Amino acid sequence: DLIIVDAPPLLPLVDGRALAEQADCILLAVGWDRTPQEVFLRAVRFLAPVYDRVIGTVLTRVDFSRLRFYDSYYSGQYGGAYEYQPREAKEAA
Repeated sequence: DLIIVDAPPLLPLVDGRALAEQADCILLAVGWDRTPQEVFLRAVRFLAPVYDRVIGTVLTRVDFSRLRFYDSYYSGQYGGAYEYQPREAKEAA
């Protein structure tokens, strides 16, 4: 079974850290162009005791019209539709 928990922000509330200590994996969601770098770095340091469980970071609220200014080559591929394939279809391929 897979259980995904959408936890509250790490820094202002203790709930996020308590949940992080119980989780098998942690995925950080960061607001693109909204979360200051120092706040993100503090959150990562906050997770130091469970850092080995952090599997990655997801950028939320990305402004695709401004994203092209951060890329030196054509980045329109990121704005396309994503194709969903059930796990069984991926394993069969």
